[in-house]
Amino acid sequence: MGKVLSPNAARRLFDYVDGILFWRERPLADFRNQRSCSTWNVKFAGHPAGHIHKVRSGERRRIAITQDGAAHRIYASRLIWAWHHGVWPSELVDHEDGDTLNDRIGNLRDVPDGTNSKNMKMHSGNKSGVTGVCQYGRRGKWKAEIMADGVKTHLGVFDTIDEAAAARKSAERDLGFHPNHGRSVSGQA
Repeated sequence: MGKVLSPNAARRLFDYVDGILFWRERPLADFRNQRSCSTWNVKFAGHPAGHIHKVRSGERRRIAITQDGAAHRIYASRLIWAWHHGVWPSELVDHEDGDTLNDRIGNLRDVPDGTNSKNMKMHSGNKSGVTGVCQYGRRGKWKAEIMADGVKTHLGVFDTIDEAAAARKSAERDLGFHPNHGRSVSGQA
C-alpha cells in the first residue's frame, strides 16, 4: 500500500493511545454536508480505528481511509510508525515481540524483509518443537538447518535433539537472528 496520506494528515485524523489509533473528530470541510459530518463524528470519533483481520503471520489491525472516493486499507502499525516518526516506514514494520496486535511504538521497528524473517515464530507444521530441527532417517538422529539471506545451510546431523537445537541456536546468533526467532506458536503442543 502506498503512502495514501501524509504523516501530518495521520496526526490530524488520529489520536494515539497505548498502541491503538483512535479517530479524532473531523471538521465539516472533510464531508459533503453537515449531516454526513455529524453522522460520522457520532459513529466514529473517539473510537478505535480499524478492524482486526487474520493474516498469515497472525492477526493485524487494518484501517480503511477513503480519499478521493477510493478506499485504502493500511496496517495500523504503518500508520502508527508514520504518526510517531513523521515519515512513512521505508521497509517492513516488524513487531519485535512477535505479537502482531501489539502496535505500541516501542514494539515496532522499520526493517528490511531479511531482518523481519529473522524474527519469526515457529512454523505451525513444526513437529520437533525446535525451529530448523527435524528427525533424520530411521536411526533417531536429528538434522539442523538454517535459512538466512536466501541461503539454506546444513548445520549437521546429531545424535540428540538437544545437540541439533544447540547448533541451530549458535547459527542464529552468528547470523544475527532476533532472540525471539522460533518462539512457540500459541496453543501448539
